[in-house]
Amino acid sequence: NYVFGNHDEHRVASRLGAEAARACMLLLLTLRGTPTIYYGDEIGMVDGEIPPELAQDPWGKNVQGLGLGRDPERTPMQWDSSPNAGFSPEGVRTWLPVNP
Repeated sequence: NYVFGNHDEHRVASRLGAEAARACMLLLLTLRGTPTIYYGDEIGMVDGEIPPELAQDPWGKNVQGLGLGRDPERTPMQWDSSPNAGFSPEGVRTWLPVNP
């Protein structure tokens, strides 16, 4: 299996840019084996901006300021352009903020 992203690494589009991320996804789908795509990478999601007071990841909460938290890669899936990106109903506070 080939993998370009996961919940412990910055999203592919954040690391490489939108065009390179598209090329990576195309390459991944043409390689031999089972493609493994971390949720959101298939639509070009980028890392979210998580204020320190909203951090959920223990690494980010316990060692603030070092950028060790993995929350930016774990924001809700952006299904559509509705409030909360279609992930949760309007007015519901999601576990992590939806990346605009």
